[in-house]
Amino acid sequence: MGKRIFGALVLFLSTHGMAWAQIADGTPFTIDWLYPNASTVYSTASKTVGAGAEVNCPANSGGGDTPTLCGPINGGPVTMDVSATSIAISTSSNAWAGVQFNGFRFTFPAASPAIAGVTLVTNDPGFAASNVQFTDHTVAINLQGRNGVYTYTLNLTFAAPPAVPVPTASTLALALMGLLLTAAVAWRVHGRARG
Repeated sequence: MGKRIFGALVLFLSTHGMAWAQIADGTPFTIDWLYPNASTVYSTASKTVGAGAEVNCPANSGGGDTPTLCGPINGGPVTMDVSATSIAISTSSNAWAGVQFNGFRFTFPAASPAIAGVTLVTNDPGFAASNVQFTDHTVAINLQGRNGVYTYTLNLTFAAPPAVPVPTASTLALALMGLLLTAAVAWRVHGRARG
């Protein structure tokens, strides 16, 4: 019986806390369209991470499900999907003006896991990874001058959660001494009560 409990405890402790950091479903975030530079917010929308695309802009839209972002887009449809570990943007025949910055910034709450890295996967042969910037809680993609049917997937990696403090040898020694002292006192008390 004791071995089973010990085995279950070891299994629990070895698997507890092994979940990878990621953006959870239900996490609110904002999307800012930055234009004509990275300091100017042209339009913005608040969204929540969930199943399916968070932004669906139809061709030559005047609305879509996110009018503040879709309204100014001319050309083919644009979709944006934020999942636990990636941001996927699909464009179709959109002519993004070649100004200093023309793209999107995704901002996640400070309580969300810190972003440690972003890897770009795209079918746009002329698009460079230098067009993607990130901080602990933001990811920005600059689509300036792009024109065509492309997808841009930003795979996110996150910083490891804070380390759980491991007891030092002196802490373990003190705990063991306390346990032995408790056992000695209990033995003396029970020994005198019988005698």
